Amino acid sequence: MKCWGHNDFGQLGTGSYTHSNTPQNVNLGSGKTATTIGLGLWHTCAGLNDGSLKCWGINTNDQLGTGSSANWIPNPSTVNLGIGRTVVSVSLGQTHSCANLDDGSLKCWGNSNYGQLGIANSQASTPQLVNLGTGRTAVSVHAGSSYTCAILDDGTLKCWGR
Repeated sequence: MKCWGHNDFGQLGTGSYTHSNTPQNVNLGSGKTATTIGLGLWHTCAGLNDGSLKCWGINTNDQLGTGSSANWIPNPSTVNLGIGRTVVSVSLGQTHSCANLDDGSLKCWGNSNYGQLGIANSQASTPQLVNLGTGRTAVSVHAGSSYTCAILDDGTLKCWGR
């Protein structure tokens, strides 16, 4: 994976805060490649070929989901999705992140000042399960600046936040 551009908060994942006009390698780990990518305002997440999820960049609202209290994490850091769970897709808002998992469940984390996590108007430093309704699973997810929408297995669209 390669990233370039502004890097004030380590959002390029190169381990530094240096801006780059040319593509820079992101170290995702030995033998790891990105299968899905999410871009937030100043943070980035990548789902990897082994089903794991790594995030990096600004973390002032816990949007990286690692449980770390560090404000900036310039290196890809693993997000705990739960025992046996793997990422299918990831979508990032301005200060929150969501991942659609292999079992159709949806987990979100970060800032929820407008209810964009779908759990409460609070903040979560690690992935939290979103209740999509009895027997419902997510087919895909999209996180906007302060809202989240999911297409469900029955073809309906469910949105929350601002």
